[in-house]
Amino acid sequence: MSVVTDAIGARAERIFVQCFPDFEYSNLKGENGVPDFFNKRFWVEVKTGFDANDTGPRIKKRQIHNFKNVNGPVVYFLSFHNFNDVMSRLVQCSQEESDSLLDLHMNLSLAYFVNSGLVEKIWKKERLVSKNGCVEYCGIRKRFFRSILENKIFKRNGKRIRALDHYQIDSLDYFFRPLQDIGVGFPVGALLDFNNDRVVIDYLKEKGLK
Repeated sequence: MSVVTDAIGARAERIFVQCFPDFEYSNLKGENGVPDFFNKRFWVEVKTGFDANDTGPRIKKRQIHNFKNVNGPVVYFLSFHNFNDVMSRLVQCSQEESDSLLDLHMNLSLAYFVNSGLVEKIWKKERLVSKNGCVEYCGIRKRFFRSILENKIFKRNGKRIRALDHYQIDSLDYFFRPLQDIGVGFPVGALLDFNNDRVVIDYLKEKGLK
């Protein structure tokens, strides 16, 4: 499954750099322990998950902690793709065949630019442990973003609570924008920190985010 998920992740990265061509792929320069992309202003880690069943992009514990040492703002580009029946369509394919199939048939349905600290807040509340007990991770679902943007009420441990209280988020500290068309082929939203992500906010406004 890791080969398949790697191929899907690579396709999401190719889409990202096509939509935001001023970014450079950091790993091609041999850098380790840093996010995927850099544009001389801030770093971006690209993740994708299934749109249809909202399993969400998976964030691992090491990513949460490793990126804290990066020099400069770090945000996540958390996207949702439309490529279903992954295993049956890719499991017998070579890497070249997988890349070609994904380039033809996989696109992104939507994406959010999300502050790394906010991702950590969600991760702490929603994290899971793999069956072998070795990996802590969190699937960042679309409904988490909708709940935060609308400050919805939901039940946890039998109690009703608002999303901002549950995730310990002060809305006054954040630049929240719902999904909107900025001309990249899929809607884009933002959940960014006014203080730490100012360069990211300015960049997205330059791209047409209102």
